[in-house]
Amino acid sequence: MNGAAAVVLAAGCSSRMGKFKPLLPLNGTTVIAGAVNIFFEAGIRQVLVVTGHRAIELQPVLEGPGLSVVYNPDYRQGMFSSVRAGIAGLSSCSEAFFLLPADNPLVRPQTVKLLLNAWRKNKAGIVYPCFAGQRGHPPLISSEYIGEILSCSADGNLREVLARHEADALDVEVADRGVLLDMDTPEDYHRLLRRAASIDIPDQMECEVIFRLAGTPSRVIAHGRAVASLASFLGACLNQCGYGLQLALIEAAGLLHDVRKGMPNHAAAGASLLASMGFPRVAGIVACHMGDGLKTGVGIGEKELVYLADKLLCGENLVALEHRFMKSMKRFAAEPEVQQTVRERWRRAESIKKNVERVLEKRLDIWLKGWERGVNKADVDLSGAAR
Repeated sequence: MNGAAAVVLAAGCSSRMGKFKPLLPLNGTTVIAGAVNIFFEAGIRQVLVVTGHRAIELQPVLEGPGLSVVYNPDYRQGMFSSVRAGIAGLSSCSEAFFLLPADNPLVRPQTVKLLLNAWRKNKAGIVYPCFAGQRGHPPLISSEYIGEILSCSADGNLREVLARHEADALDVEVADRGVLLDMDTPEDYHRLLRRAASIDIPDQMECEVIFRLAGTPSRVIAHGRAVASLASFLGACLNQCGYGLQLALIEAAGLLHDVRKGMPNHAAAGASLLASMGFPRVAGIVACHMGDGLKTGVGIGEKELVYLADKLLCGENLVALEHRFMKSMKRFAAEPEVQQTVRERWRRAESIKKNVERVLEKRLDIWLKGWERGVNKADVDLSGAAR
């Protein structure tokens, strides 16, 4: 990936924020460090930061291999002056460069990798990440345009330059709301803080993008909604009994567990897809929703609830475990090895079910009939429990 570099813009005055944005804390580090690390984690070896306002205060956090700093003395003239200062400092061997304002620090490194792969495959002059139909940051821009950008007058802007090359632009849909999230006000900053705490869990709109990119059939999505609703309902009930289960994680994993249904070893295929998009915890649950990696009798966690909910549902309808697994046993009557696998999955599901019943002091087969009547399975809130 040595042909691509990154320019991070951190020269502004942060006037609307009231505090210096690059040095605000975010997810255990600072905003500027988070923005820079996006590219290092994506494999970009040349990252250049443009400073201006309060540049001396930034210097201590901008040291390390592969990281360069360029001071823009004209930073008060606006962002375009920093763009020009940054690209002027790039190595001559850079074939293209990412451009990211420092106040867009929640782009996932996996999104940068996807943009790089698209650029290498299509040789587009500009590659834009798109989410919910909107272009976001960071665009990947060919170094062929550097001369044109530098020749513009100081009162020009980058958007005008790139618009002249729209025919060479490529939009890449990404399951990453972070490409649209910046922060100009204290309210924006607090919104990013909340987002950073669960950045590795896709929200509802991101899940919709994932389904679209994976080509998941509508009937499979409907089953996923039902699993997400049931698993999160059980999780919320267990939390009332003292558990600390992450409901957003349960919801997302339940919804996406069959995202690659129809492919060989669809659990592993789905986990691989989700990991490549930056959702490792969700991928870990999806990987074992067929039972691989689950241990019997070790407690109730997010993985166990998604596994149980999946086995309690046929499509969108509740079924008894005995009905579910006896059907499979008859189907594979001539294949004893497959039957053995079915028995193991059945035992695992029964064990989880008994553990849940013990904690909740309920017989699930009877109690969940009320859930089935009362839940609108098409209306799943990915941020909390089933409605």
